[in-house]
Amino acid sequence: MVKGKAAGVEAVATAAAAAKAEAQRGFQRQAQERKGPRDRLAQSRRQEWLEMEQLRQQLAAWTGRCGICKGAGLPEADEHGLAQCRRAEGARAREMFWTLQRTIRFDPYSGCFGCGVPQTICGRWEDNGKGGHQRAEGGRCQYKGVLLAGVLGAGFGDEGRAWEPWQRRLRGLGVDLQLDGSLARYLGRKRRLEEVESNNLVREFRWLLRSINA
Repeated sequence: MVKGKAAGVEAVATAAAAAKAEAQRGFQRQAQERKGPRDRLAQSRRQEWLEMEQLRQQLAAWTGRCGICKGAGLPEADEHGLAQCRRAEGARAREMFWTLQRTIRFDPYSGCFGCGVPQTICGRWEDNGKGGHQRAEGGRCQYKGVLLAGVLGAGFGDEGRAWEPWQRRLRGLGVDLQLDGSLARYLGRKRRLEEVESNNLVREFRWLLRSINA
């Protein structure tokens, strides 16, 4: 009889221990499930910050410099802008620059509608405290024209080394440079830059800089 009671107590204790262990495992699973979205959100924000820092550095490197001479790796790139470039390829680049500058229309929520730079970076905008941006009082586009000058400078500079590969890339994306407005429409379309809402002008700026190792 004593042995039976002892066995019963032991069985109850074993069942209680098993139930406790299962409860702990359940708690750990729930904690891990809750942690997963937080980790993903933190990783997403880190990735966004890295992307924006890289883009800031690229924009700073191309601000106030001739895109043609910068693309060709010439030291005089810091001495004049695209409009003053005297290199032969500068004439066509200038013509394209002013045409595209007039005709690009950026999709809503694809960046600053004045310069195309993500609103997180552009000085014309500020955080509205609601996960978006609003016009900053007295703010201005500190990178106006830089993306486009960079695209054309990288494309035409260095004797056009990147121009043919870029044209092939655009044709593969359905962009016909022979059709009026085709390139402008493409560059203004909304496109995510990994984690950031952006546009194709930023995308092509980064692609061309990678292609010339800038």
